[in-house]
Amino acid sequence: MTGPQAAASILLVEDDEATRRSIGAFLRGHGHKVRHISDVTSAITEWSAGRPDLIVLDLGLPDRDGSSVIRHVRREATTPILVLSARD
Repeated sequence: MTGPQAAASILLVEDDEATRRSIGAFLRGHGHKVRHISDVTSAITEWSAGRPDLIVLDLGLPDRDGSSVIRHVRREATTPILVLSARD
């Protein structure tokens, strides 16, 4: 058995408040540091300011499509991105 792992820094990008609270609470409950963002513009700013270990990303955001966050991040890094979406 391995020892405890360091907490991951996670950027959670989700515009639905209930979903954001639920996912954030789950991740914090597992010892991770979570920053909550609800739009693409803020997500790109936050990612640039403090590159997280993981991005949990909703694609349906109010200001632009969440895929623009993926394109921005991929130009500079290979940060893992977990996509959450209700799209088909």
